[in-house]
Amino acid sequence: CTSIENESWPSQQSAVGDNAVRVKVNGSRSRSLAQQFGVSSYPTTIVVKPTPGSRDLQVLDRMEGDPGANELGNFLQRAFQKHRGG
Repeated sequence: CTSIENESWPSQQSAVGDNAVRVKVNGSRSRSLAQQFGVSSYPTTIVVKPTPGSRDLQVLDRMEGDPGANELGNFLQRAFQKHRGG
């Protein structure tokens, strides 16, 4: 996961801006959260958005594995398009 931490995510931060908040979760320590989102392999990147009027989160997209910067950028663009309804 260090390449996501040190390379892929930092290269996308300017494109993401204030549109997203990155949260890193240790699935072995937060098993209930990993189970809630169906995480079975690591790393898994999940983009969620809040459900209006609720504390629930809607999964927009998910990707398993360690993406390179370009793949992560494409993934985030698709997720943001889903968020905007596109």
